Amino acid sequence: MIELLFFLILAVFVLGLVVPLAGAGSDRRSIRVFSLACTAAASVLLAVLGLDVLITGTPLAITAWQAFPGIEISFFIDRLAAFFLLLIGTVAACTAVYATGYTEHMEGGNRRNILCGGMALFVLAMMLVVASHTTFSFLFFWELMAAVSFILVMYEYKDAGTTKAGIYYFVMTQLSTLFVMLGIIALFVLTSSFAIAPLVITPDAAPLATAGVPRPLYRFCHQGRDHPRSTSGSSLPTRQAPRRSRPSCRRSCSRWQCTGSSGSFSMSSPPISGGACSSSSSGLPRLSLA
Repeated sequence: MIELLFFLILAVFVLGLVVPLAGAGSDRRSIRVFSLACTAAASVLLAVLGLDVLITGTPLAITAWQAFPGIEISFFIDRLAAFFLLLIGTVAACTAVYATGYTEHMEGGNRRNILCGGMALFVLAMMLVVASHTTFSFLFFWELMAAVSFILVMYEYKDAGTTKAGIYYFVMTQLSTLFVMLGIIALFVLTSSFAIAPLVITPDAAPLATAGVPRPLYRFCHQGRDHPRSTSGSSLPTRQAPRRSRPSCRRSCSRWQCTGSSGSFSMSSPPISGGACSSSSSGLPRLSLA
């Protein structure tokens, strides 16, 4: 059921993109209203999807396309991703409703159709960035989101101030993409995988990286992630500390000389009470520990 909702959201967003592009040559308000209505409806469904995963704690995993092992476009929505999807869906729905009247006061004629279609594609790309399960799909939809947002910023390209702001925006987004790619390469060198799942940082392993995240919120968002399991289905065994052998002690003059796995040591009183003494080959009493 939750998978069908995910694909329904994708379909409605795509419908809100295709219809205004198909009618790009016609300056009709009904086309823009239909596109924005699709964006608003898909955003509401997206918020419902995020709320459902937050409440139930059941993650959603979908593989959309795989070229090679490790190179794939797949999605994984846990409570952490669902929290951001809920925010994106709520804000995008309100924005789409407001834009139905706002776009009619803008200049550009039939170019407003492209603006409404671009809004649907932008929200869709932002949704898939959050839901990406691999760094490959994350980078792909990150670039798509950056490209669409640049088109939206440059809508009033005839204004010199808008053109200057668009150029600054393009440079900053591409610079950030460069650092994202460097981070992905570094993580691949460390993990030998493009999957995001092995890159989960726990508060105990990296306290500085999660310093701003309260531990109860962290545990709530990551609840439902599967723990590593062996091929037989049982949990991986935990490493147990080696058992130390009990030391053997003997009395030399007025002191006790003990030898164990941790080394040799001496003491002036017997190490434990109730020990049994026996004769050693050297004639000195030896303490055998019970």
